[in-house]
Amino acid sequence: MKVKLAVTDVCVPISEYAHVIADTERSFAASKTGLVCNIVGHAEDGNFHGMIPFDINNKEMVDELRTLTEQMVKLAISVGGTATGEHGVGLGKAEFLQEEHGEVFLDVMKSIKAAIDPKGIMNPGKIFPQLKVDSITEATNSFAILREGQNGCC
Repeated sequence: MKVKLAVTDVCVPISEYAHVIADTERSFAASKTGLVCNIVGHAEDGNFHGMIPFDINNKEMVDELRTLTEQMVKLAISVGGTATGEHGVGLGKAEFLQEEHGEVFLDVMKSIKAAIDPKGIMNPGKIFPQLKVDSITEATNSFAILREGQNGCC
């Protein structure tokens, strides 16, 4: 047995805080592999953290951990919250960006990434694994066209 600690967080409107924590606790209480989610939080901003010990060598437990933490994130988003309050999106929650923010938001992020990193050399493929150098160049050109369309002010 090789025990690791998964640490995650979500943030929800304060009016949903108790409800989301209760649902998260119920989900983990029904764990088939014995997962336990230790929850700590700060209610003043709607953020709470789940600390979940798991056996990294137990595939069933790892799969259930992924499922239960995904449910926690999706519940937070469904009540108007966010996939993370403090820990950041990172690689583990990048898949929820579109669900939480929509395609337009992601297009803006890609344009900013393209403007700052036109060659795609900074953290290539991290948050936008599908973003290739060609599409970065294309996004950069689109960004330049947008800037030029502002009467040359920028």
